[in-house]
Amino acid sequence: MRILVVEDSARLRQTVSTWLRRNGLAVDASADGEEGLYLAETSDYAAVVLDIMMPEVDGWALLQRLRQQGKQTHVLLLTARDTVPDRVRGLALARGEEGGLPVQRQRLELAPLLQEVCDPFREPAAARELALKVNLPVGAVTETDPVLRRSILTNLVDNAVAYTPRGGAVDGEASVEEGPCTLCVANTVDHLDDRDLPHWFERFWRKDAARSADGHTGLGLSLARTFAHAIGCELTATPVGPTRLVLNLAQRESTPFTQPPGTI
Repeated sequence: MRILVVEDSARLRQTVSTWLRRNGLAVDASADGEEGLYLAETSDYAAVVLDIMMPEVDGWALLQRLRQQGKQTHVLLLTARDTVPDRVRGLALARGEEGGLPVQRQRLELAPLLQEVCDPFREPAAARELALKVNLPVGAVTETDPVLRRSILTNLVDNAVAYTPRGGAVDGEASVEEGPCTLCVANTVDHLDDRDLPHWFERFWRKDAARSADGHTGLGLSLARTFAHAIGCELTATPVGPTRLVLNLAQRESTPFTQPPGTI
């Protein structure tokens, strides 16, 4: 039985590989995601031990590409990232994003959720002179999976803060006046082209191929749309003029809301 270990830390790569070999397993080891992807694509492994946080091709991207190619090799994610959204993301990728994602619905108040999602991004937004605002009706609630909904909103806000030009604005809003709720994350953009919109949720797509933001692999919006479908929503992109993009998360079915006066 042959195992592939993909880990950029030489010490950890050697430790894991040595332990596996001592237990009678054949091991191939790679120090980066690009080489690891090549090995995984061209060889048959019983399992892959995969680090998430690697430069260039990281563990998320490697796993995503394997699943796109139909390879269902068992994967053990080796990472210090143990938050619930990270675990959900890994589960979605490991299951191939094909209807295997568990959904647990509960009543959820939307305004506090979006505030909590935005709070970690306020400091990086301020550093780039971005106006990050939340304007949701107090008391608006819905029946949804809280983990998946949080992961969707985190991806939308993260993407907006990362790619809004300096001095721009990021706004979180909701429309609940008629029919199902629509949550919106809108941001300033540079030179928005209608031809870009069909590609907005494609895996690994970037408007500027030469541009790279730390920690972004081109998977966030694709995963957000996958999670949206899982909880009965549609995630779409709508341009508002040439310099503003609105990402809309709308429920397919009617869900009860309360909307007392006031916003936050």
